Amino acid sequence: MHIQKIFRAGNSHVVAIPQEILRVAGLKPGQRVSIDTEGAGRKIIIKKAEKETKKIKSATNKAFEAWYQTFINENGEILDELAVR
Repeated sequence: MHIQKIFRAGNSHVVAIPQEILRVAGLKPGQRVSIDTEGAGRKIIIKKAEKETKKIKSATNKAFEAWYQTFINENGEILDELAVR
């Protein structure tokens, strides 16, 4: 167990993670992590963040979204009826 002190950095609070824990967890400086709590906040869990997928918006995507919304508005009741069958 390592005892660390929480210190302030701007508007945030920071805890230094010892090198050995970074190595065991497979984390590297600059890497994105997710932070959560468990057990009514008694545990803080830090793990590798899931990779983000970039959503590409193009004119084609926007045109498709407009067509899809029109289609759903016009045919939504029919599709709902088919889904029940």
